[in-house]
Amino acid sequence: MNTYYTFKEAVGAFFLADLEVIRQKLPKELTPLEAHPGLGVVAVTAFDFSESMVGAYHEAVISILVSPWAPANSRMPHFALFPFFLGTDTEISRRHATEKWLFPSHDSMLEIDFHTEQSTKTVCVSDQDSKLFEMTVMQDDDASASRHYQAFSTDNQHVYRVDIDITGVLNEHERGVGEIIIGEEGAISSFLHAAIEDPIPIREQSMDHGTQIFDILKHHTIDHEQQY
Repeated sequence: MNTYYTFKEAVGAFFLADLEVIRQKLPKELTPLEAHPGLGVVAVTAFDFSESMVGAYHEAVISILVSPWAPANSRMPHFALFPFFLGTDTEISRRHATEKWLFPSHDSMLEIDFHTEQSTKTVCVSDQDSKLFEMTVMQDDDASASRHYQAFSTDNQHVYRVDIDITGVLNEHERGVGEIIIGEEGAISSFLHAAIEDPIPIREQSMDHGTQIFDILKHHTIDHEQQY
């Protein structure tokens, strides 16, 4: 059975990152996507969910792009990722992400604020009055679009995979005009400072009035797949 999430807006950007630094966050079964020799890609995304099985909430996710897995007779994902940081602003959504999808769970509620101007979208993420990051993406021409991607997770013993479809009004470009400003306190800010090579993203995305559709979580192995 599919799981649906409706959102008012989403903001995302992709950044070149030191391959050896981000590799430390990955389980051994996953291979980081190498954009250039020695450089992988970190994705930073925030959602303003209006409807879900756990109600409305805001979410911030930081992920590493990895090699996708496309079994025979399946669609090739636009991209695949491994979220290593996920935080929300409600307790029930924080538990939901961990219990249903085995995604990581930040140990406190975040403050996630969205701000839209004529040509920009900005999201500011803070943890107990300490800014983790502020990210701005520039707006370009938008159009209705859909994307198919994979998200991987782990319970520290096994790796799992879920296919996700997302549809909405997409604004996407590679003009390199957005920016991320990373905070100075906390483990995640320290990691981002060490990993991200350039605060200017290689790709910027925003999507309005969208829906995420999650398939069934699967045990990620080549020889055998178990659904959960």
